[in-house]
Amino acid sequence: MKHSFFISSEPKAIEQFLSTGERQRTTFEGLIFIYTREGEAQIEIDDRLYTLQAKSLLSILPHHVYLIRKRSSLFRACTFAFTFDFMSDFPFLLSENISEKIQLLPLVRLTRDEQIRMNDDLNVIQWYYQLARHPSQREILCSLAFVFTAEVKGIYSRNPIKITTTHCEELTDRFFHLLQKKFHTHREVAYYANKLCITPKYLARIIR
Repeated sequence: MKHSFFISSEPKAIEQFLSTGERQRTTFEGLIFIYTREGEAQIEIDDRLYTLQAKSLLSILPHHVYLIRKRSSLFRACTFAFTFDFMSDFPFLLSENISEKIQLLPLVRLTRDEQIRMNDDLNVIQWYYQLARHPSQREILCSLAFVFTAEVKGIYSRNPIKITTTHCEELTDRFFHLLQKKFHTHREVAYYANKLCITPKYLARIIR
């Protein structure tokens, strides 16, 4: 089971999935969650650097490039992972919308209530994970993993993801928004350029 379902509070447990030496693409076909309880760590994901601090959750999807940059001596975290195959009897875990949010912002800061639930959920999962002789261990762990993932979905649903856009992208979005409302009555470039406070030539260039 350790290859398809894993949970540990050991500081080095994240090395089961992420590299410390060089960038590597994760080969784990499932979901990985790192809940930081104390200290700090820096993890690079697809050339973007994220700082894990106390009471934050890092959600990791397959096929991205990761590297552990550094960890403080006080770093303490719970690493929880399971494969999609392990959860094959359950409905699909993450909607496309939530998966996109995780890709855009894999690291989130939890509210106090979310921290309490996260701690409780992980402690229960870890307790059952250690009951190797329990006749229904796999079924219980699957159920608990499903509940945990539903909680993660709730966290991301309550956290609107702000996407940073360039000035040109913002102008383009505003142009098409105006175009949708006004194209029946205004088809001249100058009209839209005036509304956006730019020249017609500049508008034509950014649209191209």
